[in-house]
Amino acid sequence: MERKCNMETEKKRLEFYGGVWISFLPIIIFILVTAGFTIKGAPAVQGLWLAAFTGIFITFFFAKDRSGYCEAILRGFGDKGATIPFACFIFAGLFAAILRESGLVGGIIWAAYELGATGTIFIIVAFLAACLFATAAGTGFGAIVACMSVLYPAGTLLGANPMLLAGAIIGGGCFGDNLAPVSDTTICSAASMETDVGGVVKSRLRYSLVAAAITIVITFVLGMLIGQNSADIVPLELLQEQMYPKGLLMLIPALLTIVLAMKKGDIIYAMIIGSVVGLVFVYLFQMPSASTLVTIEEGSVGGSLATGVSDMLPNALLVILIIACVQVLREGGGDQELMEQVGKVVKTVVNAELSVAVLSFFMGVVTVTNSAAIFTVGSSFGKSIGRKFHIHPYRIANIMDCMATGVTYALPYNVTITVPIVMAIQAQEIFGEHVSTLDGPMLPLFVIYPMVLIVLYVIAILTGYGRRYVGEDGTPVKKLNG
Repeated sequence: MERKCNMETEKKRLEFYGGVWISFLPIIIFILVTAGFTIKGAPAVQGLWLAAFTGIFITFFFAKDRSGYCEAILRGFGDKGATIPFACFIFAGLFAAILRESGLVGGIIWAAYELGATGTIFIIVAFLAACLFATAAGTGFGAIVACMSVLYPAGTLLGANPMLLAGAIIGGGCFGDNLAPVSDTTICSAASMETDVGGVVKSRLRYSLVAAAITIVITFVLGMLIGQNSADIVPLELLQEQMYPKGLLMLIPALLTIVLAMKKGDIIYAMIIGSVVGLVFVYLFQMPSASTLVTIEEGSVGGSLATGVSDMLPNALLVILIIACVQVLREGGGDQELMEQVGKVVKTVVNAELSVAVLSFFMGVVTVTNSAAIFTVGSSFGKSIGRKFHIHPYRIANIMDCMATGVTYALPYNVTITVPIVMAIQAQEIFGEHVSTLDGPMLPLFVIYPMVLIVLYVIAILTGYGRRYVGEDGTPVKKLNG
């Protein structure tokens, strides 16, 4: 990764009429146009495509070398930061379709109803399940897709407040993305600081677990205060129609996928095996979806497998477009210029950590991709400011990851918010009107875990809790001399 960073800095920098700050223009326009669509009540993925294209097109006319600008866009399309999420989208869509259509939702509804895990208790169970899946798989978004496919319709039919439930699932994805050793954010935060992943994860655990515990308490309280028990509205006969005890067998391929992701550290590997085993189970036990996975009607191929993949394509395209905008920012030097300006005014350890936190938060907002924000801040600012004030690289890595990952999971124009909104609509189409859709503009307010995590780290920075130092030779010390 360091080699990749060095190769990028050796490329000729893009130059713009108006100076280096114009390299922020694609992202700024993207945010403004997206905000406009959101205010108008249309936070659809297609609108986000247009927002990204608008930013790319307008900035084109500011480039001094427009052919070089186009080449930078193409490099963004081919960047690993774009291709990995794209692949995860496709495989996650296929795997989620198999689980969703197999009757697993009906099995979970039956089990939860029999155990009394309804309403707010179900929301807490969903949060823990999303935490486990995301931590094992190393992908917060993959966990969100899987849990929204299965747990969201089941939970809403069992009395869970839809907004709290979706927020809990998104928060669980954030937990795993921030903590998992195989997560791209964890790898980027450690690599940019030239330190080890294992040590970073171990030092981060105390914050993640405390934030999760606080999230559970807040969720429980909010569930008691505002959670409408829709089980009083949904007739028991309807629930019984949705119950399918045999669907619990599909937990086996689901759990197998988690175990493989944890063991191999490869989410695509795990989802391929999980999908194959899931398909075997579907046909072996004659699940409801056996006849609808693949259909041929009037000369066209359809079915839930094709739909599962096609449903993810819009979001996959959005990721590629955003990475292209970020590529212009990188090659235009706007990110490095920002880091240099901030570095001139930092004078104390607390200010140094706060500057890393603010920059990571800001870059998360403008790039919408936490790994890109983390690596940008770490490689161009975090590493140097950490060495200047002898702050342990684990500490800087944790601050960057927390702030960038936390904010991106609650951005109204990010796929972590837009995809659950779309999936809730799809769930209503499949399971009926008793499965509620989501209030898009309000959903970020219910994503509790990222907000708690950010507040915890700000408190840790201001109080010095958990702060560690390194000496001139790079070895850890408890306190600096003098």
